[in-house]
Amino acid sequence: MMTAEAERSPERMVLREKFGQLWEQLLKGEDPSQGKETFWQELFLLKVKSEFLEKQIAAIPEEQLLAQKDSINTIFGVFARYLKDENDIRVANVLQTMAVLLAAIFKKKFANFGFDVVNLLVGFDQAEAFMKDLLRSLQQLLKPQSPAVLRGLTLNLLVVLATATDNVNENALLEYFMLHSIFETIALLLRTKDLRDMHGPVILFLLALLVNYRKHEAPNPYVAGLAETTDDVMLHGIGSVVLALLMSENSRCMGASPARSQSLLSSLGSLMSSLFVSSEETSAFIPVTVGTTGPALLALYETVYLSPNFVTMLTHTQLLSKPSPGGAAASGAAAAAPAPSTTAGLLSEFITYTSFLFQTPDPDGPVFVRLALITLTRIAEDLYSNMFLHDANVNIPVMLHRVALRHRPATTERLPSLPLACAVLDLLVEYLVAHLKRSIPLRNLSLALGVIHRLVAHQKRQRVRLPYAWAGLWSALMGLLRFVLPKDGPFNGDGPGVYAIATQVVAIFNVFVTYGDAFLPDAAAYDRLYYELLRSKDVFEVMNEEARSSSVDRASGARLAASLVNIRAITCHFAPKVDAWVHEHHGAVITPEQVLIIVRDNYDTLTLKLQDNIEYFEPYSEMIEAGTLRSAARASVLAFRHWRYAVETSPVIPRP
Repeated sequence: MMTAEAERSPERMVLREKFGQLWEQLLKGEDPSQGKETFWQELFLLKVKSEFLEKQIAAIPEEQLLAQKDSINTIFGVFARYLKDENDIRVANVLQTMAVLLAAIFKKKFANFGFDVVNLLVGFDQAEAFMKDLLRSLQQLLKPQSPAVLRGLTLNLLVVLATATDNVNENALLEYFMLHSIFETIALLLRTKDLRDMHGPVILFLLALLVNYRKHEAPNPYVAGLAETTDDVMLHGIGSVVLALLMSENSRCMGASPARSQSLLSSLGSLMSSLFVSSEETSAFIPVTVGTTGPALLALYETVYLSPNFVTMLTHTQLLSKPSPGGAAASGAAAAAPAPSTTAGLLSEFITYTSFLFQTPDPDGPVFVRLALITLTRIAEDLYSNMFLHDANVNIPVMLHRVALRHRPATTERLPSLPLACAVLDLLVEYLVAHLKRSIPLRNLSLALGVIHRLVAHQKRQRVRLPYAWAGLWSALMGLLRFVLPKDGPFNGDGPGVYAIATQVVAIFNVFVTYGDAFLPDAAAYDRLYYELLRSKDVFEVMNEEARSSSVDRASGARLAASLVNIRAITCHFAPKVDAWVHEHHGAVITPEQVLIIVRDNYDTLTLKLQDNIEYFEPYSEMIEAGTLRSAARASVLAFRHWRYAVETSPVIPRP
């Protein structure tokens, strides 16, 4: 250990204090560069003392900073000039110094943040010209031929600029990103495998923030870029980054090594996770940390929502894990047959991730649960993605996490090899069964039901007979009704909201009742549907009575009561016959098999009303979820500020 005397040696003091002395003078408004032609060249060769600079800015009151506007304008003008320097060490130090100073200034409380910050940094009159030149220089540094360290520091600076405020829409600096778009540069980074492997998470985060800047208020070139792109390579790049991050997080949540993806991106995802999670967490289930994956989830949603070609990303983004060990040692015929490898698909990993996300204790968890549900909504609304979900030839393994309940322990299980639509339904059934609590938002329940309705509607229209155990879904829907309907329940003060949920559940049942014979796996499944309806006859009777006598929302109550006509016809038709059987057998307990026999024997005398458009659902509108997207962007900004982009600094930056 270095002694105190050695630390205070004159040589070390001079080296350590030179940087501090010069920046103290600069931040006081003095100009130590006068008469020294090589002042800035020498300053930018000194190692940056980030902590020192942060403390210096923190100690200066806002009024004093604004009073030193001219000197700070000069400093940032010099920064812009030296970003074009031929010496990589100077450029790296300029990038780092700019990021540190900006991050420290952004923590200040200005009366008019947008105007004051822009005016303080570069002068409001010169801001557009300065930002145009700055963004052009930064794009040059992001090119493939630039050293990886400079690209990393450049992305770090761009992220600092993009996260100046908690609310993305309040960040006046992003207006210059709209005037001078860097979308093509971002697209180039995503298209190039080596570059996205190194910088993928930060690129996605930056893109997600830029897309969300006033997207419904003014023209946004990043929204237009995603919406208009036909570049499948770029979309594949987005999907690859999201896939690697989700795989890493899923492996971490399962308590497994994230090495199964064997990629640099997955390793970077693990590094990010380790900064948020204690190394002491070794339980079988580790909660999701949305700070590491929230930006990727936001980028996935934006791509799914904006890009008409997003199905390509969903269907072609996959990552082959390395074959099982031993292949290299094999010889002869054994070596000719490669060991089997497993395929991880973006959609399958997203389903697994969402099952973990449902129970995260993170305060921002509910926001990202809703973001995941609206992403699923958009996917389930698209014809081609629905065809992919229901394709029997798509055989991608899906892991699903189930929480501990009274009758079962917590497990993460591999689902049977069935079409991915079955995994989506299993995910939503798990949500409706295991996550009902007083704090659950009705909107989240509505979104989950909307995804189910969209999948069932597709099966009805395309006559897809999905090999799914539907009884579990029907039971979950009945349980949901029992949860939301009671007057003394958690939602007794939200009559319209409860009626909307109940109407969605009844609409799903009506699709099964009216058209189930066209898409259920077999006649036995249709019989079981009637059995489940009879078993919950009391629920529908209570619902009908409350809907007809509602004084809170008569219109919603009337719609709910009208939608029950066929379900009540079924229960009123078969219930007396079941009671008659019990009476004939002197009160014997009737078995499910005997009820099914009664159902099959009495179909002919049942009369149902033909209902039009029962498979219709309200198309997804992003305006309804504008608040969710703002909250997700804000949570991502706050989480990302705790983690500055990691760049490899051990290699020496090459001199020109």
